[in-house]
Parts: sequence; C-alpha cells; structure tokens
Amino acid sequence: MEMNLDEVPLGARRRASQLLENIRGTDMDPTKGQVALSGEVNAIFRPDLKEVAYFEFVVELAVNAVAMSQSRAEVKR
Repeated sequence: MEMNLDEVPLGARRRASQLLENIRGTDMDPTKGQVALSGEVNAIFRPDLKEVAYFEFVVELAVNAVAMSQSRAEVKR
C-alpha cells in the first residue's frame, strides 16, 4: 500500500533518515551524499499481523537541475 511520508509514524521516519545518514559519505554511498528520502513510502503487510509489518522508503537522487543540464551538455560533445 502506497503512503505519503507524513503518514508514517515519526519513529520509523527518524530511523530511515538515520540509516541513510549512516551510509552518507562512505563506500556504500555511490552517490556522494546526493540522496534523500522521497515522499513515497510503501507499507508492507504480513498475513500474521493486523498492522503494517514494514515500511519501504523510496530513496531518490537529490540532484539539482543545473548539474543535470551540465552533464547532458558534456555528453553531447
């Protein structure tokens, strides 16, 4: 089930943000710190639980438009 980020309990949002920060700037971060939590979250249910079992947070690149246009110009050369 798709949800908005603000519908997720605060504790789950904080944990997701902290996990993302823990890998920022490490070898596990190929984006060089250019990622952020998206506004989309998927709620995952299990048949043995009545409530949400897991939250799947969507992560997106936080690249500005100027950098993207410069990269495209370099590719066209």
